[in-house]
Amino acid sequence: LSRRQGHDRYDFSSSVIVGDGLAAFSEPVRKLKKRECFSQLHDYIYGDNDGKVLVLFGLRRTGKTTLIRQLIEEMDDSIIARTAFMQIMPSNTLADINKDLIHLFHDGYRYVFIDEVTMLSDFIEGGALFADLFASSGMKIILSGTDSLGFVFAGDEQLYDRMIMVHTTFIPYREFVSVLGIRGVDEYIRF
Repeated sequence: LSRRQGHDRYDFSSSVIVGDGLAAFSEPVRKLKKRECFSQLHDYIYGDNDGKVLVLFGLRRTGKTTLIRQLIEEMDDSIIARTAFMQIMPSNTLADINKDLIHLFHDGYRYVFIDEVTMLSDFIEGGALFADLFASSGMKIILSGTDSLGFVFAGDEQLYDRMIMVHTTFIPYREFVSVLGIRGVDEYIRF
């Protein structure tokens, strides 16, 4: 965990990567081709979203974290200095994440990626926290996870009209060939 100069050390409840750690985190995806839905993440980070969060969801191994890494990799230094990546751990609660986000907000971080957020047992009941407190205060928050039903319930209950949903599971054949460079319907089906 690297911290910016002039800031006190803070023991995060979740696993948090900031500063120079983000370069190492994003470097492995530097040469990978981007999925078509990458533009939605890019537009969210660089556009006006009126206090909404972006939800990136899909089955395991469909590129959610890779998309996040690719977006971080192309950010310039001024945005990287205000960016954090949080990895939710099984022991984390929404209260833990709230404390971490408050600290990040006060330290000037405005771009926060929260991976595996649906692992939080109280996510569905308290998911509005991300939009109501943080996104409405100017933070750009991208939530990712595999539990699409959790996101649906959170959308119905807490996040209703305050989330932009990006689904990664379905990959059309055209995109499969473009991104992976592999041709053949048999290979497409196997993957």
